[in-house]
Amino acid sequence: MEWKSINCMKKLVQIQTDIIFLSKCKRMDIVPKGLKVLGLRDGAPVEEIHKSYRDLVKLWHPDHNQHRAEEAERRFIEVQAAYESLVQPRKAKPT
Repeated sequence: MEWKSINCMKKLVQIQTDIIFLSKCKRMDIVPKGLKVLGLRDGAPVEEIHKSYRDLVKLWHPDHNQHRAEEAERRFIEVQAAYESLVQPRKAKPT
């Protein structure tokens, strides 16, 4: 029973960290652009960000769009950059 409360506390700390991060990013206008590129609403959960990223990467992968390679490459890079701007800052930096 004790491990459940520890896991719950870890999740609460992560949620608080995400809220602080998102509020800072909103002020810097980082998150809204990334969310717009991925076609998500403000406050989208991490799972939704991952799903949208995977779907768009499959859709715009240059190997699947050889008839419009330049546009596909541009969109593919844009999707990757948006995903990284949303997810990378949330990951803990190694010490």
